[in-house]
Amino acid sequence: MSETFKSFSSYPVAILSTDGEILDLEKELAVWKNDLLEVTELAEWNIDHELLFDLGNYLKSGKTIPKSSELGRVLGISLPDEVKAEHAVASRFERMVRARAINEVKSWHARTEVKKKSSSQYVSQGWSRTASDVKPVSVKAKMSLSVVDRTHSEIINDPLVSGAIELKTVIGLNKRIVVFPFDKARFPHAVKVTMPDISLEDNGSLRFNFTAYETVGYPDISGEYIVTVDVGISSYATVSVLNRSGELLYTTTLSRRVHSLANKVKKANIQIASLRKQGKLEEAAFHRKANVNRKRELAIISAQEVADLAHQWDNAVVVFEDLSWIRNTMQNGRWNRGEFVKWTQHYLNQNGSLLFKVSAKDTSQLCHRCDEQVVFRGWHTAVCQNEKCSLVGHEQDRDVNATRNIAKKFFAKSTLTRTISTRRKSKKYTSQKFVSRTPTKRKSLKYPGRDRTKTGATPSRKRLIKKKKQEVKNTQCSVGGQKTRYFSVATDGGAKHTTSMTEGQHKTYSTDKSIPVYSGRICQ
Repeated sequence: MSETFKSFSSYPVAILSTDGEILDLEKELAVWKNDLLEVTELAEWNIDHELLFDLGNYLKSGKTIPKSSELGRVLGISLPDEVKAEHAVASRFERMVRARAINEVKSWHARTEVKKKSSSQYVSQGWSRTASDVKPVSVKAKMSLSVVDRTHSEIINDPLVSGAIELKTVIGLNKRIVVFPFDKARFPHAVKVTMPDISLEDNGSLRFNFTAYETVGYPDISGEYIVTVDVGISSYATVSVLNRSGELLYTTTLSRRVHSLANKVKKANIQIASLRKQGKLEEAAFHRKANVNRKRELAIISAQEVADLAHQWDNAVVVFEDLSWIRNTMQNGRWNRGEFVKWTQHYLNQNGSLLFKVSAKDTSQLCHRCDEQVVFRGWHTAVCQNEKCSLVGHEQDRDVNATRNIAKKFFAKSTLTRTISTRRKSKKYTSQKFVSRTPTKRKSLKYPGRDRTKTGATPSRKRLIKKKKQEVKNTQCSVGGQKTRYFSVATDGGAKHTTSMTEGQHKTYSTDKSIPVYSGRICQ
């Protein structure tokens, strides 16, 4: 069995001494915050070009790379003598400082290699364009308790049974027991909970990030179905399910929530561009930060829905277009597609499935039936003009056609057959079918309209508008000096007749029952 993880945040509800005495929560958290800031300052103090040079030489030496705290010791990071004298357990502090400094310098080293174009790893177009080799000037306040020895920090109970996390750790100079709530229902497959990372929020409060580990085996993958995803600009994603013969079994543009978030992202991008043109850079930065969080939520929700759809179709694999060739990754928010793929991979791993990529070349330009160039009628509609093709003259959805071409490329490589065979030979193979570990699929957009663009009110909205109009029509006029006029309208052969009367003379206009009469009240 391999392991996957789910991170979550929890806030302490109580802090106790080792004798069981309940202590002041706010005071203890203030001490912990001081520890966090001191670790960050010491880590920042150790970061310099000499450490960067030493790290680069060690990575090139071919030696086994130890954990960050141990690597920091090898490279000579240590606390000043005056700091050691202040702390009763200096080794605990020293490990956290070493880990924080090394992790930051590793990131700095990676950016430097990208800038020099000497990186041996895959580098995306966006990172190669935006990477900076400048020394970090402001290290984010963060420390990890996982690098500390168990005598100084450990979880002393089983959160999976008790529903709470009891963390025994050192705060300041004293040992404390910190109690965190743990939602067992949220992590039914968890096997253990890790030590937290502690960071500082923008509002000055502490954030405690735990990780719940889950065991994942290699269940059978569907040999009949695949799920293909076409990421787009006007539509965030089009997802299709196809069988081996290329027959389209199901297609969706994901849930209403995804559509709503995607629309908000687009509107925010327009707003940010407008603010920048007006020179309101601070306001634009504020909206951009909010939009980044919105994009991340969009990627996560979309990935959950795709993974759940793959699980429903007999644990099918998911196939994306490979968009690594795009140079201007920030145009149209393309970077968010990378987040979408990353989170989809994560949720597929939890369900025991896999993600593949195929070339994006001509997936939207060619007819999936005959491989001839299509002609576009509008943004979403493609028409094949090959007279020998059975789809000649028929309108196809551009993105659905792309998903079928993605499936065609994937099946042509026989990747699915090899994957199934290799998985069954693995030591981690299990014949047990997993229960889906991702949220269930949300409802699809009911009334997308022509070309999947909603141009008018939905039926439910129309009923609501009609109901509100009727309520306004039947509302009595308030007494405050207003007079009430009654009216009635009769329709006779297309002609409308109206009359206005006082309250005492309210009568219907027509005595002929075959002619419909509408009556009501208006205020003067």
